[in-house]
Amino acid sequence: MSRSGAPIYEHEIQRIWAEQDFDSSGLKTVDGKKIEVFSPGWWNQGQGPDFEAARLSIGDDFFYGSVEVHLQSSGWKAHGHNRNPAYDQVILHVVLYHQPRHGVFNTLENQIPELELAPHLKALKPQSQKQSKERLKRIEQLPGRCGVWIRENDPLLLKNLLGHAAEQRMQNKMRQLHQKWQDQESEELLFQLIFKSLGYSVNAAAFEELARLYPYSNLRKLLRTTPRESKTKVLSRWFGAAGILSSKSLPRNPELRRDLLQWSAEWKNLDSKARLIQPLSGSTRPGNAPERRLVGMYYHLARTAEQGLIKSWLTLLSQVSQRENDEPLRHIVLELSQEFFETPDWDVWSLHHVKSNRKSELIGLDRKVIIWANAILPFFLAYARKEQDMSLEQLLFRIFMVLPPEASNQKTRFMERRLWTSSYRHLKLNSFGYRQGMLQVHADFCRNFFQGCADCELLELLQAQAG
Repeated sequence: MSRSGAPIYEHEIQRIWAEQDFDSSGLKTVDGKKIEVFSPGWWNQGQGPDFEAARLSIGDDFFYGSVEVHLQSSGWKAHGHNRNPAYDQVILHVVLYHQPRHGVFNTLENQIPELELAPHLKALKPQSQKQSKERLKRIEQLPGRCGVWIRENDPLLLKNLLGHAAEQRMQNKMRQLHQKWQDQESEELLFQLIFKSLGYSVNAAAFEELARLYPYSNLRKLLRTTPRESKTKVLSRWFGAAGILSSKSLPRNPELRRDLLQWSAEWKNLDSKARLIQPLSGSTRPGNAPERRLVGMYYHLARTAEQGLIKSWLTLLSQVSQRENDEPLRHIVLELSQEFFETPDWDVWSLHHVKSNRKSELIGLDRKVIIWANAILPFFLAYARKEQDMSLEQLLFRIFMVLPPEASNQKTRFMERRLWTSSYRHLKLNSFGYRQGMLQVHADFCRNFFQGCADCELLELLQAQAG
């Protein structure tokens, strides 16, 4: 409710902040520090603060972070933001009316600067909640200046921009491997990269630790026994170290129970037991459960055990190169990698954590793509540089640009709107490489450049390329 009695909704205050629809001269925090807004941030419809990636100065300090909006100061605590770490990155609390007795603190007990908008509003014309929200949505969907300029000039500039950015992103990943390459044996490094890529964000570090606890050189010795024995030896170590075998509950499936009981007995009889510092986390999607990924990784190691990881993957890349002129590159890569990560028809773990009785791949298409992008491509790019193999390097970049795209996330959806990619379906930008290019542009410009969208240097770069 406004002080005139007319109803005011929080979405209208968000709309005012998004459009900077107020007198910004003499803008100060409630404790008297000067505020200069370079970019109000981007409206967030999901969980977390109302605006993200805002850029502003308060006093003599510059800030990049989130902005939260409420009608009154008391809204911060009333909504539980003082207990939610997701709001620790808030750099400014924007309210219509300041309440002196309601302090604004995050979970770290740091006080958040607050701006009272009411004294700066030219004329407050209350809008319905629906009207304000629809206007915010229209603002959120607007393309950036870069996207508008590209549409008005040459759309191919967008494809070139994202291609160069994707190459830069892959080069960055390759450079990060160079130091690790000096510190350890190359096959162990590839093993760790593949293992880490299987872990998803919640288990990536744990999977990488597991690869160090039981190195590839040791596991390869265990793979020289019968399939049943080697599976028991390898998975008992992984499951035991991860704390999976210590679970008191066993699956109903008798074959799964048999496996776990056998692996548990093997684990108990080991003289030396290495354990993860923290147990693995479960997945919000049962099909992505870490148990399934570990079994799938065992089959990959079993298939490549004879040649070893590096030689096996080099053989696969050679096969891709030989077939490239006859078939679509994406098809070849996915077909051959399917053989490397194929789930045997008889494997009962393909039914584990699956609602229906239909078996599903232990390592699905999305995860195979991530393994290519985060492990295989950067590793063998570094390998190609070391061996001065230009043809292999060029093949790896071609693969990177044609892999299927990973699932959209907040950053890629943001970039698709800013760059107006929906207008250029004929450019065929829907691939992993071009999505990675969007992430690199986001990192280099939308996030890192303090001046905000209004003065972003990306537009100058595009204009220079066009000229």
